[in-house]
Amino acid sequence: MARQARVKAVGRSAWYHIYAHAAEYNGLYPLERRGARQELLRLIKRYTEPYFCGVSAYVLMGNHSHMVVRFEAPREVGREELHRRALLLYPGKERMLSRWADEAWERLRCRLFDVSELMRNIQGQFGEWFNKEFDRRGHFWGERFQSSILEGDDAVLDCMLYVELNPVRAKLAQAPEQWEHGSASCRSRGLDGWLMPLLQALPQMDPATVERDYRARLYYRGAVAKEEGRGVIPRKVVEDEERRGFHKSGVYLERFRHFTRGLVLGGSEAVSEWIAALQKEGRLPRCRQPVPQDPGGRSFTLRAQRSRASPG
Repeated sequence: MARQARVKAVGRSAWYHIYAHAAEYNGLYPLERRGARQELLRLIKRYTEPYFCGVSAYVLMGNHSHMVVRFEAPREVGREELHRRALLLYPGKERMLSRWADEAWERLRCRLFDVSELMRNIQGQFGEWFNKEFDRRGHFWGERFQSSILEGDDAVLDCMLYVELNPVRAKLAQAPEQWEHGSASCRSRGLDGWLMPLLQALPQMDPATVERDYRARLYYRGAVAKEEGRGVIPRKVVEDEERRGFHKSGVYLERFRHFTRGLVLGGSEAVSEWIAALQKEGRLPRCRQPVPQDPGGRSFTLRAQRSRASPG
């Protein structure tokens, strides 16, 4: 069976949740090998700079990674700007670039707005580095990366919280900031200059309190047990943060497959528009309706999931 074509937003800006999983590696967690997470983060920073995108949240685990990324809408770009970005992609290749024809520059412009091209660079370069560093052969990544489109401010917020709570759910940390290899720690240590500012990612929040309010939501959501065997933020840790000014609670309390396999996540109207467009292309042969993912009817997906959200 041919694999399904990737669902992408065409001709407009879009948010994506990107999930990449490593192949089996001698029964180990390959991203725990010496320097592996540091190298992957270096490549994420390197390649998101020339591409027309911004990262609002990320986490690097033992055998997989998550990113929440916003791509700008495709547009015309001047040659000077394209040249600057080309040098970021191909440092030291000025002579090569000087021989490029107009068609090559146009191909580059299109690439810089494409999520698949971004991940091709990151995953390809990391796979080469890992195999050389650890004397290994074969594909590093176990499958092509998965991406879901996030439609609307609520979907972006929910996915950012889900991503940053991964280490807590895996019982690797009692609080998101304790996991060195994620955006929560990055912000807490003042190393987030390359990340998208929270207010830009979450314009629905109060500009005066966005940092505090987002962190409060992160802690409240992480403190609720989602399923047996999964980690939570200890109540005492939350109470300590409450004394520092937290006052809002979260709405969704669980980690769901819809963030990685839902294809599109958002409100009913937005998901309905995607269904109509994909049916027109012949990519959804059966009639479908938006699939609700929470009791309040706030979040829907294109694809049915095995679990649903619980209110909180």
